Amino acid sequence: GDNMNNKVVIIRKEEDFDKIRLAKGCDKLTVFLLNNVSFEEGHLLLPIDLTGTEVVFYGLGNTLNNIKVHNIYQLEAISSLKGISAIYYDDMATYKLAKERFSNLNIIPVLNRINNDKSKLNVESNAVVINNYGDLIKHEGSRIVCDAYMNVANKHSIASLLKHNVESVTISTELNKYQIEELINDFDNEFGFVPPLEMIVYGRYQTMVTKHCFIAKELGFEKKHCGSCKTSNFALLDRMNYVFPITTDNDCNVTIYNSKAVHLIDYIQEIMQLGITSIRLDFSVENPQEVYNITKAYLDVFNYEETDLYLSDVTYGYYLDNDKN
Repeated sequence: GDNMNNKVVIIRKEEDFDKIRLAKGCDKLTVFLLNNVSFEEGHLLLPIDLTGTEVVFYGLGNTLNNIKVHNIYQLEAISSLKGISAIYYDDMATYKLAKERFSNLNIIPVLNRINNDKSKLNVESNAVVINNYGDLIKHEGSRIVCDAYMNVANKHSIASLLKHNVESVTISTELNKYQIEELINDFDNEFGFVPPLEMIVYGRYQTMVTKHCFIAKELGFEKKHCGSCKTSNFALLDRMNYVFPITTDNDCNVTIYNSKAVHLIDYIQEIMQLGITSIRLDFSVENPQEVYNITKAYLDVFNYEETDLYLSDVTYGYYLDNDKN
């Protein structure tokens, strides 16, 4: 901004010093490189007295670790782990119960990708994760995180969303590392700051959402809310014998997931250097033990610790694609 008096600015790379020096009114500015600060159980420790001082994070890569869970059992599995910034809760039917049982956690509801005009009435939260532009207007005034399925892939989309007071934008799952780097640099060059971007580094991408419940039809039920999906696990099997898991929401909409989960644990530091500000683990059909093991492994990597996690039949998604256009 134009006035940076009485502020501490934390930067992630030395090149940002030059940008900070160009700011007006920086006579009382203290600048720290990221490697000059330390973290303890999620708290930032600075070797100065911050009384009466505003702290600004300038282009700080990856300080937030967010987890998306699909049910209360997955939530319970990670409830005791330290270092999680927010938990996105993807089951509106049990959201109220989850908030009551785990009131000490920062739980944010994920609104259905397909919803109706009553969806706002069902959410008692000052923060939401949205999946469509209708909810952006409907929940104006709330703290908003845009999910990956809004398919944000250029600087103008990001700028438009930030003008609506969106706090964080999850980038499209179809971007590779070259496109991510170009996106962040283009935005920074035009608007003068690194945008608050989130990236899914683990999880099965959603391939389709449909209001047609083929589970009920296959089992011979004529009406919605037959409850069959709550008693068994379902999946689609293609001609190549790949299994595509299925989940349903509280309004019987069906979500089909990719047969393989994206798993980018070996590239976390590289992703941080690109300028991504939030990292997401996106759980769907994993059992509670899998959720715990995967989350613990990623948190260890964030803390520069070694992990022996091994997952078979996973993919890098689009991240390692060589297309630079």
